[in-house]
Amino acid sequence: MTIKSIRGALLLAGVLFVTGLLALSTRSGYANHHKPAEMNKSITIMEPWVRAAPPVAKRTGGYLVIKNNADRDDALTAVSMDLPGMLEVHGMRTTNGMMEMFPLEMPVVIRAGETLTLQPGGKHLMLMNLKRGPQTGDRITFTLTFRHGGTHKVTAPVKESAGMGGMKMKH
Repeated sequence: MTIKSIRGALLLAGVLFVTGLLALSTRSGYANHHKPAEMNKSITIMEPWVRAAPPVAKRTGGYLVIKNNADRDDALTAVSMDLPGMLEVHGMRTTNGMMEMFPLEMPVVIRAGETLTLQPGGKHLMLMNLKRGPQTGDRITFTLTFRHGGTHKVTAPVKESAGMGGMKMKH
């Protein structure tokens, strides 16, 4: 045997070995239980957007809808964004007639089959310590990590909002 034929035989053996492993893993169900997050359909994220803010603003709100399509509870365990600054999930409550924002403790549980709506005047993403306020037409990418549903990236357009209906706000 020549060195060339030995290399060819080794290459063919390697290809056959890898092909066999792939076939075996698919048959055993491994491929179905360990899908990358992008292929995991247990979580659906819809209607993302960010409220436009004046250029000097250091904070604004982000909004979206998260649907847990699974038959078990899941939890939002972490959030991040592609901008310098800080991102938290906030809630709202009324104290002495004033609406007050507060950071929610993570993880945020989403019951099986239910939807978590992050919206103005309720639970929302709070973008803080921004270098400049997001402007209409900008796009911000959020990364949301779930206990069972994997990691999801979603790009939210920045747009104007009708406002908060004259609510008094306390930060």
